[in-house]
Amino acid sequence: MVHKISIQKSKEIEWGFDLTDVSNDKEFFDLLDKYGFKLIEYQKPEDRIKSEKGEFASEDPTWTWEKYLGKGRFKKYHLLFKNPEGIKIRIEHTGGKGEDKGALGYIGIKSPAKAKPTLINFLKDFRGSSPIETLDWTGKKGISRYVKKESPYESGFIRVD
Repeated sequence: MVHKISIQKSKEIEWGFDLTDVSNDKEFFDLLDKYGFKLIEYQKPEDRIKSEKGEFASEDPTWTWEKYLGKGRFKKYHLLFKNPEGIKIRIEHTGGKGEDKGALGYIGIKSPAKAKPTLINFLKDFRGSSPIETLDWTGKKGISRYVKKESPYESGFIRVD
């Protein structure tokens, strides 16, 4: 079962996940490989840290990306994957250590409507056959071990394109 999919005028399907964890990055990358996804872009930590003032600087004048990210907290940020059917998936970060191991953060998905069967199968393998409808759901199926919230119809947690 998946949520009823809303296909917008642009013939794209959008999907999103709030804070999301898997057991480890390799498990997630293996799932992406299964569906033909290739990494097409990402940022390094130093790319994120370039600007000393970040998006939260107005709330806290001492806030910086470097302070927020910590030294070596994650290895890659804003990773964008694409498969041959045109499905794009962007995740917030990978390469976490310690308690951040397997933390993917926000996930945004955009898919052409014609790739709907592949998207449905990917979602089942990722979070199990039942949609995540409540906050702080911990799954027993699929590779996800924690998903705060699933949002069918929108990838608004993180910019995909």
